[in-house]
Amino acid sequence: MTSKEIASARALIGNHFEKIAQMCNLIPVNSWKVWKDEFGNELTFGKRKVKINKKKYKYQIKDLYIKSKLKEVLQISYSLLVINYDHFDIYFCVGSDGVLRVRDSSDNVIPVLLFGFEVLEFISKNYLEEYKEIQNLEIFSNFNKTLPKSGYITVYPTDNIIKGLPVD
Repeated sequence: MTSKEIASARALIGNHFEKIAQMCNLIPVNSWKVWKDEFGNELTFGKRKVKINKKKYKYQIKDLYIKSKLKEVLQISYSLLVINYDHFDIYFCVGSDGVLRVRDSSDNVIPVLLFGFEVLEFISKNYLEEYKEIQNLEIFSNFNKTLPKSGYITVYPTDNIIKGLPVD
């Protein structure tokens, strides 16, 4: 990823794009207007609009923790965002390497781009909060089409949080 491509994207959407690109392992494809994640999904910049396309490419995952359980991912993470739905929870974990990893309560890996650009912006701007209840949960309904019940973000997941998670 070159600084020229980052600078072009930042000029369109703001300074937080560099953090989003790092968190999602995004790489530019032919120009600064199209970025691809490790799962093959694409983030495309248009005029004043950001679009995310779910792709079905063969992909190469470079993340060493892709097969790790949620509790293992939390142990290498310094920030945690939990969104509670009716029948499941989603855990957004920012690792010490700066990569954002997403798991659900069944320990399934979810490509973060599938949540939409608003969620990525929210996380990139709030991931360093000490502890914060999330009031505006509408942006998280894009993924599941239902409004989450609650959510919070915290830095440095403690052992108490990790032990209290409903996963093995």
